[in-house]
Amino acid sequence: MKILQTITDLNLSSGGAASATLNLFDELQRQKVDTTLLTLLPHHPNDLFMGSDRKGIVAFEYDGKTKFVYSRNLKKYLSENRGFDLYHANGIWTYPTHITARTALKLKKPYIITVHGMLNENALKYTPMGKRAFLYLFQKEELSKAACIHATSKYEAECIRKAGISTPVAIIPNGIKKSEIWNCKKHEESFCRFAYIGRIDPVKNIETLLEAWYKSGFVKNDRELLIIGGCSDASYLKKLHTFTNRYRLENVHFTGQISHKETERIFATIKYLILPSKSECFGMVVPEALAKGIPVIATEGTPWSELNDYRCGWWIKNDTSSLCDALVTAYSTSEKDYNEMSENGIKVVTGKYTIEECAKKMKLLYEYILGINNNKPDFII
Repeated sequence: MKILQTITDLNLSSGGAASATLNLFDELQRQKVDTTLLTLLPHHPNDLFMGSDRKGIVAFEYDGKTKFVYSRNLKKYLSENRGFDLYHANGIWTYPTHITARTALKLKKPYIITVHGMLNENALKYTPMGKRAFLYLFQKEELSKAACIHATSKYEAECIRKAGISTPVAIIPNGIKKSEIWNCKKHEESFCRFAYIGRIDPVKNIETLLEAWYKSGFVKNDRELLIIGGCSDASYLKKLHTFTNRYRLENVHFTGQISHKETERIFATIKYLILPSKSECFGMVVPEALAKGIPVIATEGTPWSELNDYRCGWWIKNDTSSLCDALVTAYSTSEKDYNEMSENGIKVVTGKYTIEECAKKMKLLYEYILGINNNKPDFII
């Protein structure tokens, strides 16, 4: 079977959707699935393309027009290269998924859409008029005619149903490579570093984290908060800086966008990861942190109730008071309890979130849709 995956970009600034797609592509190829990945190169010169030096990735110079990212290059490629058995589009609201679906329908080939959290209830609250118009003009029909929609969590599957889509949904989590699992236990008793890692965006709710940091009395030099990630919303970033300056949060540092290598180095120095998002379909950074023995504080806008279930962090309400309580609890956690939480996190990732297992499920899904295997996988609802 020949698979074509498409995604608008594989930029470092795009966060979890891009890295999850690339991880899956790499592992499918390793498992001998004939896969091609079609995308566009970064629009901004300072952004980093994560798909370099990989056979099977077709990346065109950025020619996206408008927010819809209309691309003649992608349209031409899809028109001229028709030897694929199944199409797999990543993301919605943009032309690359639209033209992928239309091409598959025209050729009478099955296609899958991974929505990457873009139908989550809170995500739809941002620019709702434009998204809902696009949903009913194009996207709903394309989602409804898909052979399957890929969700990364049960919560995301529920959001797909609430959006009025009855297409079969395959629940397959994102995964990380086994080589990324290692325990970076912290020994510096006198210093506690917390970090947020991801896009700087209003949906990530970073302003509530900063407010909780201040109200918890964490303006002390034995604690530090790193805000790691790029931002395309200058007014939002200015709002965050204004807050830190007003309340003299001198131990809060914005690093901007950093490389994967630098992120790995910082992982080895942080004690806790915080993900305060209003909405996440998965939150790729959570298993990345757990895989390194770093407990996580995540809000109920994320699908990470397992943090409580397996005692490898805290899954809390999405408000300032709950974040305050979690910060104070984390800071005062004993070394013994911390080490147990670290080990628990590694066990969870090893047992459920390796890319090797996730790619096996995706391969089963492809085979089922193409009739190679007629046994319906139990992860399809």
